[in-house]
Amino acid sequence: MFGDATASDEINQWLARTTKGERSEMPNISDSVWRQIGWDDTMPCDACPRRGFCKLVKVREHYRSSKDLIIADHSIFFQDLWTRDERIADGKMPMIPDYSMVIFDEGHKVILPAAMGAGRQIHKEDIDNIILSIEEIQGSRTSLVVIANALDQATSNFFKKLNQNVIDDEQSERLAVRTDDILLKAADTFHKALDRLLLEIQIEEELYIDAIPESTLHTFEIQIELSITALARFGRNKGREVITWVDRADGSFWVVPRNLSNMLDKHLFLKKLPVVFTSGTLSDEGDFGYLMRTLGLKDPAISTVGSPFDIEQQVVVYLNQPSFEATDRAEFSRKIKQLLWLLKENGGRALILASSLKEVRKIRKEISGYALPFEVLWEDKGERGYLVQKFRAEVTSVLVGSTFWEGIDVPGESLSLVVVWQLPFPSQDPLIEMRRKEAEEEGMNPLITVDYPEMGLKLKQGCGRLIRTKDDRGAIAVMDQVIGTPWEKVVMRALPRGSKIKNFPIDFNLMK
Repeated sequence: MFGDATASDEINQWLARTTKGERSEMPNISDSVWRQIGWDDTMPCDACPRRGFCKLVKVREHYRSSKDLIIADHSIFFQDLWTRDERIADGKMPMIPDYSMVIFDEGHKVILPAAMGAGRQIHKEDIDNIILSIEEIQGSRTSLVVIANALDQATSNFFKKLNQNVIDDEQSERLAVRTDDILLKAADTFHKALDRLLLEIQIEEELYIDAIPESTLHTFEIQIELSITALARFGRNKGREVITWVDRADGSFWVVPRNLSNMLDKHLFLKKLPVVFTSGTLSDEGDFGYLMRTLGLKDPAISTVGSPFDIEQQVVVYLNQPSFEATDRAEFSRKIKQLLWLLKENGGRALILASSLKEVRKIRKEISGYALPFEVLWEDKGERGYLVQKFRAEVTSVLVGSTFWEGIDVPGESLSLVVVWQLPFPSQDPLIEMRRKEAEEEGMNPLITVDYPEMGLKLKQGCGRLIRTKDDRGAIAVMDQVIGTPWEKVVMRALPRGSKIKNFPIDFNLMK
């Protein structure tokens, strides 16, 4: 079924032993395979042939008895939040039991899961599967076949136009979309074709035709209705009320409400429950302004707790003096020389943070001719969890990637050098673009009020990879220019407070 014997074996072994059905038990399974075996959120329980007996129900029963503390990831929380009132009104139980307080750990990261929970996603693969199922019906009604063919053409045309309007960006997993009249017209045609197919499926149900199982028809209905909702939102006011993107990994089309802060206010903040955001990167030296604007927070109580570590004794930071390199190539060459010097001086044991996989490949190409006495692990050459595990285990190894700015914990001697290859200025991510537009609409400079704070927060996260315990020691090297730049103060505030600042040596005679 999955076209991979190894994957099939792993799945069968997992099915035999799992009690909760959690994906973390199978980290090496791809997204496309997981979508075939994971919980289908378009299948209503009352239409499911295994209703009441699936692992999802068992998991809900297991966690619903929680009385004092409920732990959920951001994604599950927002799926519950956006559907909670509607489910209760329909006589259904919400996804999460009642609670009287909310604590968001890593609170700076809530916008993306909030957006995805509120948004609607269209997978071309899902629509194609519906069309294929209809085409395979023996003796199906002519009207059903005709609309399936029309939908096939409308789907292909829409996704063709969509991909032509994608704004590619190596740094982002979410690719922005240019909305124009041609794309809107293709979306409208797609929308109308889905409407007609939905009507035909409902007629099919009323006629009690057994060519397609009733549960499958229910699933088709829900998938079509979700797609119709997405296209209706996209077409309203020429897409000005939504944020849209194409997922780089699976090519799906996302439509997300633009007014996320208003939704948070209505569904959470106005409930008068205590809501606490915690993170090491919520503020810029005690200034919480960026977070407050992003989330729409009004007059929150704020506090800052100092670091438990002796940063002055544990961290040294290397910065470059102002450079007058004539070309980008000369600047890149300088950074490579500095990187090689740092790695050799430190004996490996380094995490190198780049802005994109394209930049990771450029670094690999440049240093591939050097004989280094340690292994270099490249993000695009292995699964993320496997690479981090190997990095921890092989003490002198070096890990190079663009997605390790946060979310990895490598205490001890395996990591004593963090190299910031590029300052993490934000990409053309549609969620960031929304904040830029909002800043402009409010008469603010988006560079200062969005780009600089985003860069500072991510840089602080990256620097935080170095010191994880009181016994850790090490260095942070920022390869981009800092001194004398407009963003110098932002960078300096993002560095661990109290760390020793040193200059790189001027002369790099590294070829000897």
